[in-house]
Amino acid sequence: MIAVGIVYVPQYARLARSSVLAVKENEYIEAARAIGVPTPVILARHVLPNILAPLLVQATLGVATAELEAAGLSYLGLGARPPTPEWGAMAQRRPRLLGLRAVGVDLSRPFDHDARARVQPSR
Repeated sequence: MIAVGIVYVPQYARLARSSVLAVKENEYIEAARAIGVPTPVILARHVLPNILAPLLVQATLGVATAELEAAGLSYLGLGARPPTPEWGAMAQRRPRLLGLRAVGVDLSRPFDHDARARVQPSR
């Protein structure tokens, strides 16, 4: 899960940078500079609250994506070790547990090209 999180750090950095560049051009920032407000105060009171909304939206979407990626890595055997419960590992060991055999395809052999010939009817 740490590897999945590290991959997304540049995405959040780019989003934060672009949001800051957009916010710093607003008139209220210029007005705060004109009356002599220190830069840390401008950042804390004006810039940070205005860049939080896009970052929170991205974080909300990122959590779902990271969970799916972690499950995929776990399904391939690259995730957490067996005592730790993860969706991918559970799907690999017991496809019926998550209802994956109900669609008629056996997902326990992901690289088996003859799986289409052995499609089982759902019960």
